[in-house]
Amino acid sequence: MDIDQVWQNVLVFQISPKWWVKLSDFGISKRLHEHTAFRTTVGTLAYMAPEIRGIYALSDNDPENDEEHTYTFAVDMWSLGQLTSQMITGRLLFQDARQINSYVVRGKPCPLNDLECHDASELCCDFLEKVMCRLPSRRMTAEQALKHSWILAKGNQLANQDPVR
Repeated sequence: MDIDQVWQNVLVFQISPKWWVKLSDFGISKRLHEHTAFRTTVGTLAYMAPEIRGIYALSDNDPENDEEHTYTFAVDMWSLGQLTSQMITGRLLFQDARQINSYVVRGKPCPLNDLECHDASELCCDFLEKVMCRLPSRRMTAEQALKHSWILAKGNQLANQDPVR
């Protein structure tokens, strides 16, 4: 688990057609075991999932939203969503705690305006909504993300591109 997924930690070693990308800066990563409980509040604030910040949906009766304030791998998926939004638009999907609170606690829609202004596809928006679901237990997992139609379509698109010279 890498609690600090930010764009500065993404290294591109090779570009199209055979992308080779690595995550770096595992200074605050954690080796996990099946029953590891996550409680540490570390990372880059702008990329932190709401549950790490102590922001929970009022309807969240999930076991992970208990008195101990533990969290799951779902926090990495939230960070991935922020990172993906930033790569597409140059901005984070959620700019501050007020926006996150409106989305998670008050049930406001996911703020997709920037994505739509950058001609992001419906599949892209769907991907981001699913990796940034307000309820951690309903957030898409890494395995599900790899099978999402937007990821598969992008992979096929890259595979069919001519090499960049």
